[in-house]
Parts: sequence; C-alpha cells; structure tokens
Amino acid sequence: MKHLFTLIALVLFFGSTWSQTLPYTLTIFTEPYQELTESELLSGDDIWDDPSYLVDMPFEYQLFGDPINDLLISGLGSQVLTNTEDPELVVTNVLIPYFADIVNASIEEAVSSISSKVEGEPGDRILKLEWKNVGFYYELQELGTSGNTISFQVWFYEADQSFEYRYGPNTIKSGDLIHFANGTPGVVLAEDADIQGTTWSGLWSLAGEPSSVTPVALGFEEFYSFLPENQLTQEPSNGLVYRFANYTPVNTTESEKPVQNISLWPTVAQTEIFVSTTESQAYQVYDMVGKLALSGRLVEGVNNLSVSSLGAGTYIIQTEDGQRVKFMKKG
Repeated sequence: MKHLFTLIALVLFFGSTWSQTLPYTLTIFTEPYQELTESELLSGDDIWDDPSYLVDMPFEYQLFGDPINDLLISGLGSQVLTNTEDPELVVTNVLIPYFADIVNASIEEAVSSISSKVEGEPGDRILKLEWKNVGFYYELQELGTSGNTISFQVWFYEADQSFEYRYGPNTIKSGDLIHFANGTPGVVLAEDADIQGTTWSGLWSLAGEPSSVTPVALGFEEFYSFLPENQLTQEPSNGLVYRFANYTPVNTTESEKPVQNISLWPTVAQTEIFVSTTESQAYQVYDMVGKLALSGRLVEGVNNLSVSSLGAGTYIIQTEDGQRVKFMKKG
C-alpha cells in the first residue's frame, strides 16, 4: 500500500457520520455489460498495484452538490476521489464501487486495464471509467495466482448529473481469500471526507443481496467491525447496475455536527505524542486495519503519551466522546 491516498479508503472505516439519509435516489436494474472500446488506457503497460491515475472531468458536473474538476483513481484500486489537483483541497468526495484490494492480475505482464472514455454530444455526454479483468492483492501475494477476477465501471452523466456503478463478468469463487472480511465486497460512497482522514459529512454502504440492496449510513463502530450486515451478501452479478440520481442535500445544522474537543501534536512522532483534551476521558489507539494498539485514560489538559512501542505506520486515536485524530509513527 504505497500511495498517499491509499490510507483514505481504510480510514473510511474510522469515519463518523451525522447525515443519515443517502442524498441520492438509488435505482437498481440490469443491463448487458459492455466493455469499453477505443478508450484511453490510463494504466498503459503498468503492472499496477495501488494505482494513481488522474482523469479530467470533460463537462460541468456536480457530485454531492460540489463542482468537480478532476477524478483521481487511487488507493486500493477502485477508489475515486474528487478535485485532488486543488492545492487548497480540504475535503473530497469518495466513490468506491468495489471495496477490495485490487491489482493487475499478473506480476509479469499487464493483463488488467484501467481506462476512460467520453461518449455522446455536448449536453448529453457520459464519462465512463472501467476496471477490466482485475485481480486481487491477497491471492496474488499468498498463492501467486489470479483465479479470481472481475470487471466493473463507473459512469457519470452530464444531462442529469447522475452516476452509476456497473458490474461485469467475474470469475470469483474464493471470496474469503480475496476480501477483507466476510468473503464479500463493500460498495461505498462518502461525502465531504476530510483529506486528513478524520471526519465525514456522510458515509454509506450498500448492504444486502446485490439485486435488492439497502443504503446504510455508517459510523465508526459499524465500519471498524466489518459487520456482514453492512456489506453485499455475494458478488454483484454480470449486468447489475446501481444508479444514483436526483441529488437532494440533507439539511444539517451546525449544532448537529460533532465538536472537536481534542488536539494532537506532533502528527508525525517517533517516541511520544501530546494530546490536549477539555475533559477527562478514556482513549484507544487503533492501527489502519482496526486492531487496538494502545488504550488508557486522558486527563483534562495536556497529556504525554508514549508511542515508542508502536510499529511504524499510521494510527488513529479515538476518545470516549467519539473524537478521532490521525497521527503517524516513524520507524
């Protein structure tokens, strides 16, 4: 996991939400899957893992009500972030049509492609992204094989500002080998995700049988636990489409938003960190896969916490009142 934005997909599992209703109308249907032809090959001859490919939005488009200038395909492979070229970026919207650690399905040659294509006339254009015949990191790492593969797409519509997750053929027979938990994938959307990976305006997954999913608003406990009731029960079938249309913002007052009562410094540390809190409360420190690394109790004021026992990596400290702050431990 090598790229900067790889962490965001995992940190989503530590996000908090207060907007409970998905602000899009979800429609589920089936339509024959069509592979992209004469498309722009973003991955080229890359034997990719944790890709980072930038796509300019070719027409005026809003996602979660925010104007979008560009899309970054990054993270674990199927993560799509918005407006990452903005030097003043504070928050980003995140689309993850297939939450799994996907890779080029060979360590020797490029056999899995990531591509884009714009179709249609001005005013009625569609930007199409495709992940074709992708394999899975865990299978390739553990067995050196890629017997499990899948293709899927994301479409963005200029005319009505909707978007779709589209699923193609797959050869998946070993879900427990390739997925993080429960042997099935996640399908995720996040609105206004703090680029530092600490807060979110909204975070949803599609849960249940793939042909009749329910959008579920998630908080820290649900995501961190990888609960099966918050994921698909099986792989999406060839031709399945999830359409998100008719964006309607959910009104959220400032009083409904959580207040940050703690601060942490330095954010990159080797032996110790300082945590300031306005009240005495318990805390836990988790690594990026949700494993508890440290716990204890903070007193009101400034606390000195030793992190020398932690391995190198990124961690999140969570307090009893639900506040979360990320820091990095140097090796």
